[in-house]
Amino acid sequence: ATAGGAVVWTGAVSTDWSVAGNWSSGVVPTVTDSVVIPATAVSPALTTTESVAALEVKGGSLTLNGQGLGVMRTFLTSGTGVLVMTNPGDVLVVTGNAIFGGGSEAGLLTEGGITLGGNFSQTAGTSGESFQSSGNFVTALTGATSVVSFATPGTGAGTSQFQDLAWLGTGTLTLTSNVRVIGTLTSSSGTTGTIAGTGQILTVGEMVTLGTTLSNVLLELDQTSGAQGLALANVKFTNESPTAVQLQVNHPGV
Repeated sequence: ATAGGAVVWTGAVSTDWSVAGNWSSGVVPTVTDSVVIPATAVSPALTTTESVAALEVKGGSLTLNGQGLGVMRTFLTSGTGVLVMTNPGDVLVVTGNAIFGGGSEAGLLTEGGITLGGNFSQTAGTSGESFQSSGNFVTALTGATSVVSFATPGTGAGTSQFQDLAWLGTGTLTLTSNVRVIGTLTSSSGTTGTIAGTGQILTVGEMVTLGTTLSNVLLELDQTSGAQGLALANVKFTNESPTAVQLQVNHPGV
C-alpha cells in the first residue's frame, strides 16, 4: 500500500532499509520518492547512504546507524515517530525544512548531526521532547536565511533544545520563539549576519561569532554548570526595548 503516493515502510523482511521487500512498492525508495515510516513491528535502520525526496517518520523509529541520509524537500517526525542518531557517523542532510513533532527524542539525538538548508521547527503535538538533542549532536543551518521555532524551548524534562548550533547563513536568522542552545552557538556569517526576533530570548552556553547583530533578541549566557569558559565577542545589539535586559550572564564563578 501507499500513503498519498508515498512509498511506505512495512518491515516485512528485516530492519534493513536497503531490502526491497521491506517497502510497499517492492523497490527501495530513491531520490524521487516521498517516504512514510509508520509504526510497525520492525523499524528501519540504514546500512548504506540513502537519498529520498521527502520523509515522514509517523511511528516507530528511523535509525541512521552510522550512515548518511539525504532529504531533498521536507523531513518530518509526527505521531510517535522518532529519529535515532547515536553514532558519530550519523549525518542527516535536509535541503528543505525540518519539522520535529513526533515522540520523545530524549537520549536519541546524541551523536552526528543535521545539516539543514531550510527552516527548523519543533512542535509538541505528542511530546515536548520532540527535539531534545544532547551529547555531541550538532545542528547546522546553511540557508542564506532561516527561521527557527520551538514550541517547548528549555532544558530538562518536557522541553526541547539544540545541543550545539552552527549558523552558516549570510542573511537573517529569524527566531519566532525563545531558543535554547545547551553548548555552543557558532556563527560564521560575518558582519552581515543578523539574528532577528521580536523580544525572544536566545540562551546559549557559549557564543562564537565573527560579527553578528542581534536585532530585538535578548542574549543569555547560561554557564551554570561551570564546564565552559566565558566567551563572547563581536556581537552588536540593535532594536532592543529600552527596558530590556540585552545581555544576562549566569555563571557559578570560581
